[in-house]
Amino acid sequence: MPEKTQTTKKAKPRIPKGLWSTADVCEQLHFSMAQARNLLGMVPVAKQTARGDKYYDPEKVQEALKKTRSTGNHAEEGSREWYEVEKLKRQVDKLDHELDKLKAQVIPVDEVREGVMKLAMEFRKHLEEQAAKLPPLVAGLEPQDIQGVIDGYNKSLLATIRQAHGQTR
Repeated sequence: MPEKTQTTKKAKPRIPKGLWSTADVCEQLHFSMAQARNLLGMVPVAKQTARGDKYYDPEKVQEALKKTRSTGNHAEEGSREWYEVEKLKRQVDKLDHELDKLKAQVIPVDEVREGVMKLAMEFRKHLEEQAAKLPPLVAGLEPQDIQGVIDGYNKSLLATIRQAHGQTR
């Protein structure tokens, strides 16, 4: 007769009392999983298990629900009206970004890249010069004195780069 083997089931993670999991939010609020996840994105996690399960304070979930009901898209999710509202939201976000650019609160990406490249090239030039300049400066010095020379050289390098950066603005 074959020997019976005993299988051990993994213990279900204990749900902390008074907290809701995503499934609990679905059940309590009669939401789909997607709706619950969207709502929980606005709620701080009260507890997270080692396995990564997240639990939320029901009061905070209710507060977030009230906020979403007072503002936002009230159309049935997935309906044509809902998609139109979402499209309008994206257009508003895009216009807000354009307005920020017009107010000069946002630096165009090309300008940022150009500035970073100028700084990188300046830094590279100084690093290449460092290999030629430092050996004569530190020849015959004690190790503790060498550190001071290198520190002074680096400070002058940083001042030069700051000055070059200030001229590009």
